[in-house]
Amino acid sequence: MSPAAAIEHLVGMQAQEPLAPYTGLWTRLASFDPGELSRMTESGAVVRGTLMRRTVHLVTADDYLVLRPVMQDMVERGYASGQFAKQIAGVDMRRLLAAGCALVEEEPRTTAELRDALGPLWPEADAASLAYAVRYHLPLVQLPPRGMWPTRKGHTRAQVTTAEH
Repeated sequence: MSPAAAIEHLVGMQAQEPLAPYTGLWTRLASFDPGELSRMTESGAVVRGTLMRRTVHLVTADDYLVLRPVMQDMVERGYASGQFAKQIAGVDMRRLLAAGCALVEEEPRTTAELRDALGPLWPEADAASLAYAVRYHLPLVQLPPRGMWPTRKGHTRAQVTTAEH
C-alpha cells in the first residue's frame, strides 16, 4: 500500500506532533520511505489541518476538501465553548474572518503573525483570541516545511493559508 492509500484508508492521521505520521506510516507499511511523504507534503498531495477532535490531522488534499466541511460545525462549536471565544465577544465574526482570510491568502502566516496583524484592527479584543478564531473557523492548512522530514524541518512554526488558496 502506498502512503497516500494508507492515509486515505485511515481517514487521516493524527499530526498534532508534526512528525507523528512518519512513525505511523513506518509502523504500518512494509517499505515506507520518509522522503516520499515529504515529497507529498511539498507538492500538496497531503495537507495538515484542523479536523477530527479539533486537532491537526494529515490527510490527502482531496480528503481535506471533503472532510473539513463535514467537520466545520464541530470545530466551530468547540471554539465557541472555549476560552478564546469569550475573549472576543462582540467582535463581528464575518469581518474578522474576511480580514483573516485576506491576510493568509496574501501570504502564509503563523498564529503570532495573525495576532499581530489582527490586534490593531480590534484593540478592545484579545489579539491571540482573534488569531485563534481565524485558525478554527477558516479551512486552513499548514504549509511546508512544517511536518517535513528530517526533524529540524518538521518543527518549524506552522504557517497557514486557506485550503483553496
